[in-house]
Amino acid sequence: MSDQLTTGTGGAAEPVRPAERGPAARSAVLRVALIQAGAIVVAFAVIGVICGFIWAAAWSPAQGAVVKHVWYPLSWDRAQPTYFAGTGWYVVIGMIAGAIVGALAAWLCDRAELVTLAAVVLGGLLAAYLMRVVGLHRGPGDPQRLAKTAADGTKLPSQLTLTNWWMLAAMPGGALASLSVVFLTVTKRTPVRHPQDGSEPAPAGPPTA
Repeated sequence: MSDQLTTGTGGAAEPVRPAERGPAARSAVLRVALIQAGAIVVAFAVIGVICGFIWAAAWSPAQGAVVKHVWYPLSWDRAQPTYFAGTGWYVVIGMIAGAIVGALAAWLCDRAELVTLAAVVLGGLLAAYLMRVVGLHRGPGDPQRLAKTAADGTKLPSQLTLTNWWMLAAMPGGALASLSVVFLTVTKRTPVRHPQDGSEPAPAGPPTA
């Protein structure tokens, strides 16, 4: 009796071979994850350039004058806070921008968490570097260097600076913090699976006599 069983369609059921289709499906998932990782790095690079412009625009330099080819600030009380304000603005802008991009990356690119994590770290470091380069380029130059060829009484602004290289961790740090929060609190958006990819084979119809 069992030899006469057939599927509802009248033909012999083809056995699904996940072992044969699995590698192709995993390769497709990895390819999509790598494309998403590249998009994350590019997005961070663009944000880093934009933040460099914002950093230079948000900071206000202290004024000074040249005396015997040496630059002196007009007010030491204003020069000191201005010096540290440059670093403060860098940290604030970098952390906010990094947190926003990191959260978006975690929410939109959750197919492969480890690949997304690596892309956020790499992209955050690249963005932090570009932000520093663009900001310092847009800001005033070194007044002591300019004073060597300037006449006495020439007024020059102070230079935008970053106190130390550890401040570059502000943007990737903010990105990793927001990425971790999204990964831990938001339900993963699993992709739709189709029987054609071999990941979830469709159940066979009930046998008929």
